[in-house]
Amino acid sequence: MLMNKLMSDRIKILNVLSTFLVVWRHSTNMVAFYGGYEHVPLVVSQTEWTLSQLTNVAVPLFFVISGFFFFRRSYYEGRSYIIMLKKKSATLLIPFIIWNIIGCGILFVANEIEIPHSVGEVSYGIYISDYDRVLWFVRNLMLMMLLYPLYGWVFVINRWQLYFPLLIGLTIWWIPDDCSIYSSQGWLFFLLGGMISNKLKDIFNSTIQTNYVILSLAIWIALCISCQYGGKLLEKLTIILGMISVFGLTGIIPKRIFNNLLKMSPYCFFIYVTHTFLIKALKITVAKMYPNNEIAALLAYFLLPLITFICLLWLGKQWKRLSPKLYGISVGGRG
Repeated sequence: MLMNKLMSDRIKILNVLSTFLVVWRHSTNMVAFYGGYEHVPLVVSQTEWTLSQLTNVAVPLFFVISGFFFFRRSYYEGRSYIIMLKKKSATLLIPFIIWNIIGCGILFVANEIEIPHSVGEVSYGIYISDYDRVLWFVRNLMLMMLLYPLYGWVFVINRWQLYFPLLIGLTIWWIPDDCSIYSSQGWLFFLLGGMISNKLKDIFNSTIQTNYVILSLAIWIALCISCQYGGKLLEKLTIILGMISVFGLTGIIPKRIFNNLLKMSPYCFFIYVTHTFLIKALKITVAKMYPNNEIAALLAYFLLPLITFICLLWLGKQWKRLSPKLYGISVGGRG
């Protein structure tokens, strides 16, 4: 499937926005400032809880994008499955191992873990992404790609008669924010990305009118506020509307901002795998300086994600400039 520039650019922007939402998701600081959730001022808890619902769309969007690209071809043909596994070893497995090991070192220096006693213990820690929690996404992607021979025939047949019941079943099974090894949200949105790639590939060329995008964003925010009073169904509907809203946003961003965001796209993976360490250090530092301070907690919640994103963007650029080969290996050839 050929991809035009508009489609490619909008997916890149979607990736940048999703990366920032993930960083923002990890800026919640009630534990850092108040030692838990029991004595948190209402304005802090409600603000952070409500706005954290906005960030629920980030990982589903990552899975959709990954599925969209992965299912552009079949891996039943000749040695294509083996070739795919070799390619994914370079783009996913090697970075997965590298950043887990780096994470292990950071956690050890920070006195948060002890030295692993055996290779088996290290291997298990890497497998469950114990040293860099966000890598569960990469692990699950690798598992889903490895298991392709078991379900890939659905995309070879490529019929809505198969897609619809599969989507219904996966949606019922779907648990929002499921980060387990068999992640229900991972399977749903990864396969949905494949369905879009096979049946609705031109969707990334479509533009939603500005008025509708604004209306969608407003309803999405309202649902995020009321989500705490609803059940799982409302939460799922909120996430789906949020994904549509963020996608619609990519079509109405002013050209200058659009082009600036495009320049950030090559560094999204680096920001994704490193941000938790920096943002945690920053919010703990601020919390120690201003403990139990409502204003400091709220300002940190809004400002630290932006500071973290900008710092890591700069660091990624410097690393790539000074050692492009090593940087390329660490991010799986991205950028």
